[in-house]
Amino acid sequence: RNFMAISLHRADHNKFELDFHDVERQILYNRGCVKKVIKLMKYLRDLKGGPMLKLWSHLLKTSVMHQVLRKPKSYWNYENLVTCFMDSLRNLLDGLKRKSITDVFFQDVNLLDRIKKNQVIQDNIGQLDRIIKRYDRDGDVMGVFK
Repeated sequence: RNFMAISLHRADHNKFELDFHDVERQILYNRGCVKKVIKLMKYLRDLKGGPMLKLWSHLLKTSVMHQVLRKPKSYWNYENLVTCFMDSLRNLLDGLKRKSITDVFFQDVNLLDRIKKNQVIQDNIGQLDRIIKRYDRDGDVMGVFK
């Protein structure tokens, strides 16, 4: 079994997406803090609510997986958690600004095409921009969650 077909019932009754769960696990396997980074991004999304709730889990994980594929394994050590988390937020912000976060396996598929209202993307850009600027100004990662 190399992939699963997953129904997108909330997005469209006539569409499905392929889920390469096992391959994704291999990409994320033995990468230090990468799973914590993904959990922190989901926690931040849930905590902030509003338009950030439109950033579904697979989108956040995909954004991080792109970084995993670009960065050396040593980058993801636990002592580097704050840097990895903040870089992942910056990477997500960059993708939103470019209006492109591509699927890891199908580079011609832009996951952001599922977000129909441009205002949702703009609101998330504003929110992430404020969060990152506050961190850059204060250096306090806990301030990200306020």
